[in-house]
Order: sequence, then C-alpha cells, then structure tokens
Amino acid sequence: VLPQSYSGRALETFVAQTEISVLVASTKTFTVAAMQSPHLFSLVLETLVHNAAVVAQHLTNVGRRSALARTAHLFLELMTRLERIGSVTRNSYECPLTQYDLADALGLTPIHVNRMLRELRERKFLEFRQGHVRVLDQQGLTKFAGFEQEYVDG
Repeated sequence: VLPQSYSGRALETFVAQTEISVLVASTKTFTVAAMQSPHLFSLVLETLVHNAAVVAQHLTNVGRRSALARTAHLFLELMTRLERIGSVTRNSYECPLTQYDLADALGLTPIHVNRMLRELRERKFLEFRQGHVRVLDQQGLTKFAGFEQEYVDG
C-alpha cells in the first residue's frame, strides 16, 4: 500500500552522460507487478540495498574524504563500473566527463578539480587527458582513496 501523501513526482533528477533507456511505469503498476513476481520483488530489494551502499560511499566522500581522496575514489569507482562491462583496457578507460561534470559530482569547483587532477598526475596515480583516464598506480591509488570495490559490485 502506498502512502496517501505520495504525489507520484520524482524526488530527484539526473543527467545521463551516455545513451540510456528508461521504462516509465506508474508506482501502482510497478508495485502490483513486484507483488505478483517474487523474482522482480527480489531484484527491486537487491537494487535498493545496492543503491543504499553507493549513497553511503558518496556521503562518506563528501563528509569525510579530502578533495584529493574524493577525486581518486570517483575515478576508481568509474573504472570498477566500466570493468564490469569490459570497457577498461590496460588500466585505461574513456571518460566523457568535463571538469565541470566532475566538479558537480565531487562537490568541488572546476578550478579545484583541475588542481586535484594535477596533484593526482604529479603523484603518478593517474592521468586524465582529453576524455581519457589512465590509472598509473592502481594499488597506490586504491590505498590512498580508501577504495573498496565491494559496494560497486553489489
């Protein structure tokens, strides 16, 4: 049963950086389908738990990690997600994000992101040039960022 106060409006928004497909269904239709299919209900619960783990990591990034560690953590998360679909070659991957996009994702200014990218490059952790990321020292970067990929894997 849905709360009477729920308006049906989205509570958050996002901008896709790549092409996506979206299935639109009313909350009522989705709820009925999930109740009739234990498998679908299980997938929904797994997705909710996984999303909660991702949100917890992102909150930790903003609240507890330095700007440099936060930036490193984001690049490692992106690499882990892209590895799952076979889009990482020799610790390198395409990254269409601009410094403005990265700033939005990290809660930093574009100028600060530029400084963080330079610092990561100077520490020989990674390079980010022309939409391409190359991780130079994955082990060192992982330790520095406090990155544990289990939350990405679900």
